[in-house]
Amino acid sequence: MGLLQRRLILWIGAGIIAACCGILLAAYAFRPLLKSAIQARAVAMLRSEFASDVRFQQFDVSFSPRIHIVVRGVVIGNDIAHPLIQVTTANAESDLLAPWHIRMLVVDGLSLHIPTAGLPAVAPLKPAWTVSIDEMKAEHARVEILPSSSDTTPLHFALDSLRVKNFNPSHAAEFSAMVLSSDPRAAIQANGRLGPWNALQPSLTPLQGTFSLPRCDLATLPGLKGMLSSQGRFQGVLRRIEIAGDANAAQFGLSSSGRSEPWHASFQAALDASDGSASIERMTGTLQSSTFTASGVAHEVQDDRRRDIALDFSVPQGRLEDIVPLAVKSAASPVSGEFHVQGKLEILPGEQDILNRLRLDAGFTAPNARFSSLDLRERLRTASRKAEGHPNDAAAGSSIASIQGHVRLDNGVARFSDLAFDLDGASARLNGSYQLANERLDLHGEVTIEAKLSQTATGAKAFFLKAAQPFFRSKSAGARIPIKVTGTRSDPQFAVDLAK
Repeated sequence: MGLLQRRLILWIGAGIIAACCGILLAAYAFRPLLKSAIQARAVAMLRSEFASDVRFQQFDVSFSPRIHIVVRGVVIGNDIAHPLIQVTTANAESDLLAPWHIRMLVVDGLSLHIPTAGLPAVAPLKPAWTVSIDEMKAEHARVEILPSSSDTTPLHFALDSLRVKNFNPSHAAEFSAMVLSSDPRAAIQANGRLGPWNALQPSLTPLQGTFSLPRCDLATLPGLKGMLSSQGRFQGVLRRIEIAGDANAAQFGLSSSGRSEPWHASFQAALDASDGSASIERMTGTLQSSTFTASGVAHEVQDDRRRDIALDFSVPQGRLEDIVPLAVKSAASPVSGEFHVQGKLEILPGEQDILNRLRLDAGFTAPNARFSSLDLRERLRTASRKAEGHPNDAAAGSSIASIQGHVRLDNGVARFSDLAFDLDGASARLNGSYQLANERLDLHGEVTIEAKLSQTATGAKAFFLKAAQPFFRSKSAGARIPIKVTGTRSDPQFAVDLAK
């Protein structure tokens, strides 16, 4: 290599070094101006994209090896009391040649307050550049969707491990987050897409995705027991989210009862942030082998003190041995057979045991009820034989009963009306109550039997009953006898009601 070439290379190298030094010196000299320019550009872009005022408490920029922006005290929004976005600290990194293409944004103390009403929008000219973010991370974030009325509790979501990828206000972004629920305590994994952002109506920003709840302990709700899991999908806008999925509990039950049973449901629901309600448009499922359907609404879903759930439900194909154990303290069902019920169920707000907050108004039928107690079955069979007029015929009578009536459950007490209990040869019509806590019975009514009173016995007893027969005569049957049923569910006591 000649001397001239070596000198040329040295001069070029020296020129490059001088140029770099010049650039660095210029960058250092003009750093305050660049910082001000970047801050002004950031404010202009955020103001335009979110149609809101933008305020920074502190804004710092460094330029080596990439642009690194640290912003503290970020407030975006026109409502001072409930700003749209608040961030304690935001750390952003981008390339020198693409300052508004952010590679990574890490935020601490992220809080969003999204109104369901429109914003008093600020509408400046659209800037020449827009911001895009490859990935955003927020370990702890809070989203609050404000209802239309101040009397309604806002919907709030606590998010852990929030990740947003490929964010651009004009396009949908991918997100994943762990949604934390406090009542009942649960962690729900959600994945989906959010956007494009609706600057003038943030609550109309679309979203869709899937959710998974692997484990939820129902015992955190007073009166329930079992582990619940659920999965499904959601779609809609932030103001109204439609949800569809499945839920399962392998051992569902009431803490006061003696048995847990498998429960499954498929549901379609909607969460309406404008009034803080959730509507259950349709739910179908099974409890053990019994099928059920339900629909209804839950008001104030995130306020334990005011939350109220009201459902219309039916059990078109049920079994007594699936339903009854939920209400009695017995490991085995005291009765079995076909069962149908239809009515209204309400769960009132409060922290008491769920049995004290249940309100039930329903009609039911059990056409072939069979009791598990051998003693009770024999007592019913004996009563049936006597009612047919065959007291000594061991082959006569039946313990299979047909039961129907109406029940109202309030504060742990079931009150029955028009309760019909029919056996071969006898028919009882009763009204009264059953206390779920201590299982006490208090039923009163009358029994109509086919036979005359004297035909229900033999010997001397038949003679005395014949003398009493005129007092219990019935035009439509052999006899009509006022009765009362007291005692407990496991040891009912039947007697003539002399007070009538």
